Amino acid sequence: MRTTPKEWTILLTGVVALFLWIAGHRLPVREVLDLLETAAERPDSGYLLAAASLLVGINYLRAVCLYVGWFLIGDGLAGLFPERRALSRLVPIVGIPACYSLAPVFIERAFLHFGTPAALSIVSVVLLKYLTADIRDWGGRMIALALFVGSFQWLDVMPALTAWGAGRGELSTAIKQIARILGMEGTLNIAGALVGIGIFASGVITTRLLVSYSARLRHLALLRQRERELSRMREERLRDRTIREQQSLVHDLKRPLTVVTGLADVIRETGSPEIRAHAQVILDSCGSMSDMVSEILHGESRRTVPLSRLLEYVLSQASSLSWRPRVSVSGSSDDLSVMVPVNMVRLSRAIVNLLENAARASEGPIGLHLRVDGPEAVISVRDHGPGFPVGTRAGASGWNSTGIGLRYVAMVADSHGGSLSTGNAADGGAVAEMKIPTEGGCRMS
Repeated sequence: MRTTPKEWTILLTGVVALFLWIAGHRLPVREVLDLLETAAERPDSGYLLAAASLLVGINYLRAVCLYVGWFLIGDGLAGLFPERRALSRLVPIVGIPACYSLAPVFIERAFLHFGTPAALSIVSVVLLKYLTADIRDWGGRMIALALFVGSFQWLDVMPALTAWGAGRGELSTAIKQIARILGMEGTLNIAGALVGIGIFASGVITTRLLVSYSARLRHLALLRQRERELSRMREERLRDRTIREQQSLVHDLKRPLTVVTGLADVIRETGSPEIRAHAQVILDSCGSMSDMVSEILHGESRRTVPLSRLLEYVLSQASSLSWRPRVSVSGSSDDLSVMVPVNMVRLSRAIVNLLENAARASEGPIGLHLRVDGPEAVISVRDHGPGFPVGTRAGASGWNSTGIGLRYVAMVADSHGGSLSTGNAADGGAVAEMKIPTEGGCRMS
């Protein structure tokens, strides 16, 4: 069973509401009796309606705490025990009548009548569970429930409904008896019906508005999700198209490169010693370019080179960039002489991406450190910026950027049988560390 703070909050709020219901029985009702006494002395319907309104208000505050409390407890228990979702309906149905029956046991001088309004309120709880099933905000559901409970409380002071089990409590009975003596039963019936129907209609309208608002929010959330998905798909299509275009362009370079290689080979065989030396330089450059073309076209293509060669290639790629003077390189000569099987083009692009991220993070120095740790070569880049936000996973920027650059670096590291890890330095700044197998520890994926 997995619980969340929200479920516990709902459950504890329901328990607090029940305590408020118990405390509500200490509310003074002397004012109701005073108004009834005045209404009897002066045959005035105003005092009678005031007494009825005050009693309904007191009963309403108590009932709201009781019904909302059990409503929340049912929801909280259903959230804590997802396999028993029926608890959200069964708990109020059982708990509310139990409180009416057991009230005299734990509330002094409390004699509650479980009549028609109480039964209707329970029915409203069950109906609201279905009507408001799409409302995620439980606060909105509480508002709707409070309106329905308030409308039913007016049934207790309507003399016409006494025979139907409404209003058999002491004060409700006293109000209706005074109304009968004064001949104001009709006034009380009309006032109770108008106010009760008005509040009930407000509850219906509020419920419909809340359901409509919740549906609109879900619709907007779905639209945002679809927009993000479409944006991601467009981004992927653009990236795939760019890669295909680059591959096509690089593939087209192979034909002139083959021609240049063939002519240089002919010159080397037929020319003078000085010309043959120049032709050999051309052939070496063509061979290097041919390797680069193969690495661009085929991600699995590898060259075994020392770390120093990889470092030189990375620095040559970054030589024209504005942040290049801020990069400080460190690494022992023994470590830089270790051989690593790499796709020179892709791996150097990944390292340059890390350096570009560090350059954007701060205006301070950028550290590029190479070392060998057992069967792995470790390439780390460090900046002196704000660092990665807490909880950011490797391969994600954690800031407002898309994080495509880091995902590319992680993909390149993985294709080499290595890994990418990101974190923060103890004295500030972000650290990105890429590990790739050396020639002896090669474990290509």
